[in-house]
Parts: sequence; C-alpha cells; structure tokens
Amino acid sequence: MQVRPVLAKNCWACHRQSAMGGLRLDSREAILKGGKSGPALVEGKADQSLLIQAITHQHDKLKMPPSGKLPEADVAVLRTWIDKGAFWPPSDKPATETSKEYTITPEQRAFWSFQPVPKPAPDATIDRFISQRLNKEGLKPVARADKRTLIRRASLDLIGLPPTTSEVDAFQADQSPDAFAKVIDRLLASTHYGERWGRYWLDVARYSDDKFNSTMEELHPNAWRYRNWVIDAFNSDLPYDKFVKAQLAGDKIDQRAGLGFYALSPEMQDDRVDATSRGFLGLTVACATCHDHKFDPIPTKDFYSLQGVFSSTKFDEYSLAPKEVVDNWTAKKKQVDELEKVNDRFYEKQREMLAEILASQTAKYLLAAAKLEPADGLDTQTLERMAQYLAKGKWDHPWLKLPVTRESAMEFQRQIVAINEEKKRIDEKNLITLGVDPDRGRIAGATLETLEHRKYMLWRDFFERSTKDSAGFFKTDEGVFHYNKVGLERWLEGAWKTYIKDQKAELARLKKGLPEKYPHCR
Repeated sequence: MQVRPVLAKNCWACHRQSAMGGLRLDSREAILKGGKSGPALVEGKADQSLLIQAITHQHDKLKMPPSGKLPEADVAVLRTWIDKGAFWPPSDKPATETSKEYTITPEQRAFWSFQPVPKPAPDATIDRFISQRLNKEGLKPVARADKRTLIRRASLDLIGLPPTTSEVDAFQADQSPDAFAKVIDRLLASTHYGERWGRYWLDVARYSDDKFNSTMEELHPNAWRYRNWVIDAFNSDLPYDKFVKAQLAGDKIDQRAGLGFYALSPEMQDDRVDATSRGFLGLTVACATCHDHKFDPIPTKDFYSLQGVFSSTKFDEYSLAPKEVVDNWTAKKKQVDELEKVNDRFYEKQREMLAEILASQTAKYLLAAAKLEPADGLDTQTLERMAQYLAKGKWDHPWLKLPVTRESAMEFQRQIVAINEEKKRIDEKNLITLGVDPDRGRIAGATLETLEHRKYMLWRDFFERSTKDSAGFFKTDEGVFHYNKVGLERWLEGAWKTYIKDQKAELARLKKGLPEKYPHCR
C-alpha cells in the first residue's frame, strides 16, 4: 500500500493523536469525518477533496504541509487512491480506538537494558570473557606486542598523542615488572587524558562555543568554563554519580559550571529532554514529542511530564567577580540597553509611518510597475520591489488581479490600507488583553484575536519585516513597503536625521566605555 507511507511521512506528526485542526488522518473513518474545515475527502472525486486541495496549495486557506507542496509522485498516489474510492484495510483500528491510555507492558519492563547491572564475580576479568569468546570461535590471541608498539597503543588510546622518543626509550630500558603500569599511571595523570576522553562527553552534551545562530557568529560568553569542567572531571576521576548530578543540579552541590550541559544548549525544552534521555538514559525519546514511542516504552505523556520540569526552570547567572565589578558593569550595560530601546522605538515608529505613506500610494506604484503610468516622483527601490511582486503572477490572497487596470489598482490600494488598519486594531486589542490590569494583575486565560488568513497573507507581503527563504534563513525587508534600520535612514531628513545621528554617536560612546563582562557561569 502506497498511501499509508505518504500520510505517515507528511501528515501524521500533526494529524494523528495531536489532531490539529480537529483532523486525524490515521483511519478512513477519521478522514471522512474530517476536521474544522469539513470532510478531508470526497470518495471518488480527488479534485473536490480538501486533502488534495491542501497538499497542492490550491485552497484559499489550507496549504499543507507547512514546509511546502508534496512531490508530484506523492500527490499522484493520493489522487489515484481517492478517485478509486479511498480503500482502507478493514483491519486497521478506527481513530477512536487509538486514543486509549498508553500502558507499559511487563515484557517491555523486562527488556535487558532496563535491568540492574549484575555484580561481576571476583575473577570476572575482561581477559576471561575475551578468552571465552575466542575459544568459542576457534580463534587465538595475536602475538604479544613489543614494548615500542605497546607504549604507542597506550599513549594514543589514553591521551590521543603518540609517545615521544624519550618516553619510548625510557620504557624499553625499564626492565622492572611494573614498567607498563608506570606508563599507564603517567598517561592517566596527564592533563591530555581529560582532553582526550572529555571530548566524547562534550559530543553527547552538544557542546559549542556559539549559540547556533544561522545568520551570524554569536558566541556564548565563558562557554569554555563548562568544557574545562568536563576535562577536569575526567582528570580528577570524579565519580560518575557526582558527574551526572553536577550537570542536572550543579547549583545545589556547588558545581555550577556543570550546568553548562543545559545552559549552552539551544533554548528549546524538547532538545533538553532529548539530550537528557540520550546522554544519561541511553534512550531516544524525541519520537514521543508527537506520538507514543514506537520502540522504547515512552508515552507522549511521559515526554511532556519531563519537559514540564525544564519549562519551570529559567536561566540564571553566577558571578565570579567582586560585587563592585559586577555593579559597575551592570550599571553601564543598563545605559546601553536603555538607549538601544529608545533608538529601536524611533526606528519602529518611522517604519510604521513610512509603510502607511507608501500604502496610500499603492495604486501609483502598481500602475507604474505595470507600465501603465509614468514613475515620476516614485521611490526607485520601492518601485523595483513592486515590479518583482507583480512579476510573481500568483499570490496567497485573491485581491490582486491580472491584468492590472486603474480601477483594480485603486481597489487593491483600498484593500491594503483597510487590512493594515485592521491589523493595527487587532494588535492593539491583543496588547491590552495581555496587559496588566491595575486592580486584578495580569489577565489569565486570555483569548487573542487574529487577522483572517487571506488578509494576513496580503499584509505579510507588504508590511512583514522578514520571511524565510527556501534554505530556512531569514530574509530582511521582504515586505514591499517594509524597510529596516539601514533602509529607513535614507528617508530621514532634517531634525529626524540629526536626532538619530546624535543618538547613534552617544550609543557608540557608551559601548566604548562598557568594559568586558566579568567572569561568570550561566
């Protein structure tokens, strides 16, 4: 059956147990019942089915999956399936039966990896087990290594570096019974030992010096403290139980640097759940983000119970400098932050005002871009943007019609101005809803309003500050009428231009006087 793999790969993450939009796609009954938008398919009529309209992005509102259209081959599979009556194996359970409470079975609990590690017998050396398996396979050990080979192997294994000539010579000259033991003791005492073996744990911990910003280099201040703590833990032979506790609750046992395990990770709680389970439990629980795990006994309920622990925590900072140093830096940083906020508000107000002015001239730009009227007095860059937008020929809203006429251009302008005003009213209302009431405090359980989908798509095309390109990176100034800080400055004149010039100079002065941040753990 080809249909199930297509649905499983592209749809079930959101439309199975999660039932987003009220829709499940894991049984015939659920698909025919549909969700908030109605039945997902019409038997024998693929083109009339919401499912096909959504996955081909031909529906006005529904465009699934969010990542983009399905490959034509997958669409063809679903089309053919629906046209032939949407057959579904009768043995499959209906959607209502799959929502039962997940239960971990005795067989799952008895799985070998969940059992306590048995205490080995006194004579259970590793050589004994190796010898037993060699005998079983009819194999013999390789010849005894010479001393030069032996020290090279030990050195590379323990510190990741070859032995020096003098170290090889000293080992070959040492004829005492404990000569090799002394080599091992020296290598274990080397700082390189922790560097070599700590690296493996740093891979598990997702250690990185930067913050995973895909558009710019953004370093974690003092990230090296966690790296050095791991290295020192190996070199000091820190017991494993304390090694684990320090990374889960280092603030409780005076091992704060160990909390870098979480503090240096991406600020996503599901990543922390996954890293904890992989690193400390040897389990992959990320699958349970969307559904009960298919292999490991991890229900979705348990995943989110654990995620709740991380959601209730917050970042903090532990200073490693005297109080007066911290206070001095904090006061100067506050001045920088406050002035940056003032400047940001200025740019935001100018951006909104410029966008409204340009919106009131939509018809002029549209007609000039369509070569129906001259471009006299119009901004060249905005006109180029409008021409590029018009050249797309197809949009996620129904209000721009081709070919452009003077009447349609004026109607499109009225629509843009009206939608922008509606968006502002909704945003202002939502801010009030989310605000603080002087008598009751913060309002709980607030219901927010949203702009109707097609209107939002038009608003986004002209006023949104950024969208993502095909590679997933943010592109700035995507909206036809949106300009960021750099783009705005060419529009500023007179007192406005003088004001922001002075503000930027003052900000530069404050930043120059800001010392390097004091040492700290996060």
